[in-house]
Amino acid sequence: RRMNFLLCCFNLLARCAWALRYVAADAGPEGRGGGGVFATDDHLVLFLQVVEVARRAAWNVLRVEWQGAQAIRQ
Repeated sequence: RRMNFLLCCFNLLARCAWALRYVAADAGPEGRGGGGVFATDDHLVLFLQVVEVARRAAWNVLRVEWQGAQAIRQ
């Protein structure tokens, strides 16, 4: 149950990760990004894509686990 809670929290945070793109766009010289943690916008996009893949994978694990639990109850 604790793992499910942690995966749900990760899912919520990962769903909000796209906002980093707009926050990071204001950082750096002339609003071109690169002023934050990521050296370039390409690094940020790569990070966001990896987070999205991990989020979807975690959500699929939860969904399969839930379907298995439902099958056992029936």
